[in-house]
Amino acid sequence: MPRIQGLENLNDEKSDSSDHEDDMKYFVGGGKNSGQAVYGNGPNDNKKNEEKVNALFEQARKAGAEILSSEELDDSNKPGSTKDFTSTTGYRLGGLYSSPCVVKPPESEAHINHPLIIDINVWTNGFSIGDDGPLRSFDDAENQEFWNAIMHGQIPSEILRNNAPGREIDVRLHRRTEVYKPPKKAFVGSGYRLGEKSSPLDGENANDDVAKKANAEPEHLLAAQKEIKLKDGEKVGRVGIRLPCGQLIKAEVNASHTIEDLREFVIRAVPSLSFSSWRFIMNMPKRSFDDETQTLDEAKIFNGMIMIKFD
Repeated sequence: MPRIQGLENLNDEKSDSSDHEDDMKYFVGGGKNSGQAVYGNGPNDNKKNEEKVNALFEQARKAGAEILSSEELDDSNKPGSTKDFTSTTGYRLGGLYSSPCVVKPPESEAHINHPLIIDINVWTNGFSIGDDGPLRSFDDAENQEFWNAIMHGQIPSEILRNNAPGREIDVRLHRRTEVYKPPKKAFVGSGYRLGEKSSPLDGENANDDVAKKANAEPEHLLAAQKEIKLKDGEKVGRVGIRLPCGQLIKAEVNASHTIEDLREFVIRAVPSLSFSSWRFIMNMPKRSFDDETQTLDEAKIFNGMIMIKFD
């Protein structure tokens, strides 16, 4: 049985021999696509990161991840998609099984029978989830659990928490050959109303660039948490909030708190966000939380994770 390492081992591990690197560039896969040859990334200027990505994919393969078929790989790279990058290598978690891992449902929710495809993009400088997820670093402690699960052939709990029980989940790893670039957004400029020389139309807020890079400082996080009044006798949980800068913050809340309460928490934790227009979304599956009067229980994000998207 192969020895499965964790991400923390890879962070400290020195480079293997060139034989290992050659093995990662070309090998024959197993699973239902047995016999398919896969060619991986070529040399990368950032040798350390290249070795880490090599090891991540190798561990996932040893744990049973199967290689995506050429059709599935082509679908990821097809022209006209919102993606402007290509996969050289693709894997599906749970390759030793006939279908992707299933979260067992309550009977009332067992009607969902088509798989939800979740793409994890592995770039030369980090990783992202979905088409528009933020860049996340391999080295951040908060991402250790995520990658340790993948290297053991398991679906990360972060993904399971954010999807309805009973939904078949098809998690796919894509190795990208370039650095991460933020998703392209439609042009948002400033203009002028006819007859008004100096009344700009609504355009991109000058504060947005600052807010998108702002971290939550520890003292601000403490102050924000104090303002959330926990109710005696009610169940207490946490909601993870991924900031635009990539930082993950967590709010300790009751199920009866509202999405609006989370907005207040975020603004206190990151004051610069109070000057920008944004909303909460979920990336897996894609959802937007426009009704902020909903309770966390009603929105089904109690003990879940959400993200911030600028308008």
